[in-house]
Amino acid sequence: DTCRNAWNNIHRKQQPIWVRSIDQTLHRNRKLLEEVVPQEGKIRVMEKKLIDRGFNFQYFTHQVNTRKGTTYYFVYEFGFLPLDNGYIMVVRREDDGFMRQSSGLDEKTEEFAVAV
Repeated sequence: DTCRNAWNNIHRKQQPIWVRSIDQTLHRNRKLLEEVVPQEGKIRVMEKKLIDRGFNFQYFTHQVNTRKGTTYYFVYEFGFLPLDNGYIMVVRREDDGFMRQSSGLDEKTEEFAVAV
């Protein structure tokens, strides 16, 4: 464990600061989404609640387009969909990497670590 940790720490320090900053933002976003979404897989929350806790909606790992034409933005296995009136829908992917069939989500697109 000590050698592995030392190697990872050295490797992490060699990354450019902007890469570390993006990684930190993505991990913080993931943690915040994990804290709000229930085990059942989805919840509607106020956007301001996440922003107040430090969530940055500009950073996500990929997008998923639904059959209805809406786009979910994912931070690893947690996705969010902006709704009306300052709300967002937060969803959790299944273990196999895809949403439940009832969600109507298609396979993900090839967007990774996008800042918009």
